[in-house]
Amino acid sequence: MIAHDDSDRTLVDRWTRLRDEGAWRLLMRRYDLLVRRILAALGLPPSEDVDDLLQDFWWEQSRTIGRWKGESSLGTYLASAARRRGIDLIRKRVRRRQIQVESPMDELQEPAASDNPDASLLREALQRCFRRLEPEERLLFLCREIEGWSVAETAEALGAAEGTVKSRLSRIKQKLREMLEKEGWNAQALA
Repeated sequence: MIAHDDSDRTLVDRWTRLRDEGAWRLLMRRYDLLVRRILAALGLPPSEDVDDLLQDFWWEQSRTIGRWKGESSLGTYLASAARRRGIDLIRKRVRRRQIQVESPMDELQEPAASDNPDASLLREALQRCFRRLEPEERLLFLCREIEGWSVAETAEALGAAEGTVKSRLSRIKQKLREMLEKEGWNAQALA
């Protein structure tokens, strides 16, 4: 049995040069959740439109992924492409006035029955506040705070300077704290 290197670069090369479907399926499996979260952070509901968008996204990437030069991580490259696709769909929906706001924070697990009931209430409050952020704010927060990306990766994916990412994240956190305080939470204790 031949051992395969499953690094992103190797998988992309196997797909672009050999059309190795196993390599492509592994790449899709590895990054599908990230792409879904990027789209959700932009306010796209997990509906049939998003599934169609994902299918189109992956089909397009199957033809163009060879353009990835490895200067950034593949995840950053795909997140940036997903962001552009999602923004295009948002613009289209806004023109048709069909926009709805969903949140990747909706995917947070429900607390167990034995958990503190305040934790469940806080999670619900955070979800409400998160939904009220602008799509680009949700995306930045998702990349840094939920996905754990570095400032550099986030800046590259969003097409912004690193300093801009830092200052925007600070303002977003302050905005969330203020929203939570308006809902009666001691947001300073959450910082």
